[in-house]
Amino acid sequence: MDPITHSLVGGLVAQTVKTSRRRFWIMMFLGEAPDLDVFFGGLGPWAFWLHHRGITHSFFGVGVQAIFYALLFGIWDKGPFKQRLLHYACPLLLHACCDYLTSYGVPLLSPFDFTEFSGNLMTAITVIPLLFMSIGLMVLNRKKIEGWRATRWLWMAWGVTLLFAYSGKTQAQKIMEPFKGHVTVVSGLLNPIGWTAVVQGASCCDYQAHWVNSITGNTREGLKVKTDLDFFPIQASLQSPQVKRFQETIRWPVARALSQADGGWIVEWGKVIFSSRGMVRGLLSVQVSTTGALSDEKRIFTFWTPNENKS
Repeated sequence: MDPITHSLVGGLVAQTVKTSRRRFWIMMFLGEAPDLDVFFGGLGPWAFWLHHRGITHSFFGVGVQAIFYALLFGIWDKGPFKQRLLHYACPLLLHACCDYLTSYGVPLLSPFDFTEFSGNLMTAITVIPLLFMSIGLMVLNRKKIEGWRATRWLWMAWGVTLLFAYSGKTQAQKIMEPFKGHVTVVSGLLNPIGWTAVVQGASCCDYQAHWVNSITGNTREGLKVKTDLDFFPIQASLQSPQVKRFQETIRWPVARALSQADGGWIVEWGKVIFSSRGMVRGLLSVQVSTTGALSDEKRIFTFWTPNENKS
């Protein structure tokens, strides 16, 4: 989800458990703190578990971060360590839960299992929750009221939002039942009305998106992505343990091969993000020589247009 929503969730938790003003702002920061992992993106393949939406978005990572921040902020945020630890853990855990609601995927069991989990209910930018939490927290702070009785209507608003999203997704799934192949319905730009249904082909890396209106029942074809796994450099890249792990844990993997001046290729593996951007996020790059030898494997953070497998 977007950084503002994450921070507001942290502030809402703080307002619910009746903290000091200082702890309120710390918990707002902690609502977004797991995304500080973007600064580890430049590290090599060995640190793939530290990259964005890696271990910081897992249950184990939440515990480690809660202990770290409870020790770090203990200088300014006085009080029992156990209470501070519990308060800090809540926004960190809800950060992972909120990202789980999107279609991007989070490795909740990392570092023991890097499989990504997705609720496929909400978009990355959550306009409705952002609005009602912003207004609600301003009203509560102005009236200087806090606690569960004061904030329960905001939590109920979250529940209603998720209920409508789940209902829309269920309806979109029914609309897509006649389509052949494995169908996954993910959040679209106009939730809970507009959805994206991804039909996966029989082979790996073959996807067809359909835009679905859960109210009218109308559908139309969207982005189509298919990787030519028989193309020599892409086939050669499959020898890499990094690529094999990527294919096993990432939903909707896709690859493209970029020609180099020496006759070799750079093969980029990424994950398709069926969203309003309709782009692929590159995550792994492998250099392939004309003989099929692999070198210079590294993690990347780029966005590119699908179906550009050859250049």
